[in-house]
Amino acid sequence: MASWTHEEELALVTSVVDAMKGRPPGQTKYWPEAFAAYRLNVGNDRHNVNACQH
Repeated sequence: MASWTHEEELALVTSVVDAMKGRPPGQTKYWPEAFAAYRLNVGNDRHNVNACQH
């Protein structure tokens, strides 16, 4: 498993928060949108959607 850089962690958190805006609490259907934004911001494929969810 690849370790996370500070920039990757920040990009993931930012992507998740942005994707969760306006959604009801507890809804997890934001992951595809959050992961797409994360990949766009980070520009690498070191982590997959499962790694991001965990």
